[in-house]
This record gives sequence, structure tokens and C-alpha cells, in this order.
Amino acid sequence: MALSITLNKKDNFGREASFASAYLCIESVTGSKSNLTVSLVARDKKDGVFIESNQINVPIDLEGDNFIKQSYLYIKSMPDYSSASDC
Repeated sequence: MALSITLNKKDNFGREASFASAYLCIESVTGSKSNLTVSLVARDKKDGVFIESNQINVPIDLEGDNFIKQSYLYIKSMPDYSSASDC
């Protein structure tokens, strides 16, 4: 499972860069039964050039779907990633 989104970022010189179909995937997970920290990595395409990485705290429901699916659903509920779609 992964997500696709348009990302707009500024480089070190303040120039705007747009990535129309950035590929977001969870690359690592740490945590406990109630809360996870996932490392969400953005690339310009699947197996492409690295754009950024963010650490996101995700609440987990032990009675719910698997924790990776819950993590992606939670990420899509966040304002910065609300326009993301499954890919």
C-alpha cells in the first residue's frame, strides 16, 4: 500500500518545486500497542528520487484493521495529506 499526492516544496534557494505524482510510503514503524511512530517517505515516483521524510505519530485501535492500513488512513485524514489517494 502507498499513497500518491502532489507535493510543492521549496529548495534551499527558495525556488518552488512541484512533484505532480509524489509516491508516499511507510518505510519503518516503531511504537507500542496504543501508538505508533511511522516514517513516511516521499519520492518523486515509486523507487524514485527521495524528496522528504516525516515522522508521524499514529493512534492505533487493537480491534481495528491491521496497523499499517490504520496508519495510511490516519495519514490521509491529516490536513497536509488530505488530497492523497491510494496507489
